[in-house]
Amino acid sequence: MKQFILFSLFAALCFACSYRGFSDWDFLVLSQSWHITLCKTEPKLCIPSKLKSHFTIHGLWQNLYQPIKNHFYPQCCGVDDVLDLQNLKSLEKDLRFFWPDLFYEEDMSTKGLYAHEWIKHG
Repeated sequence: MKQFILFSLFAALCFACSYRGFSDWDFLVLSQSWHITLCKTEPKLCIPSKLKSHFTIHGLWQNLYQPIKNHFYPQCCGVDDVLDLQNLKSLEKDLRFFWPDLFYEEDMSTKGLYAHEWIKHG
């Protein structure tokens, strides 16, 4: 059930671009992270206490078969709709497990992974 809720959240975030006029995408890509490798590539940025020993979600992104302006995905769809982290509070425990932010001490940071994904991918 938790996976379904998280997938629904990611799908909702992905479809946000379609409401802003970026509805021309062909498929979704589920990007995952393996923390041990990620932290080896960015050791100074990684917070060791947040390492997970399982694959975690990095994002769910819209993609195109043919690029538009050299991009295979709609990006930076606009920030008219500001990410309200309060909307994620009920999922915070699950987000820490399935979609942790390794680079910010505060999980629900306005500068962290969730905010980055929202701004870049909608």
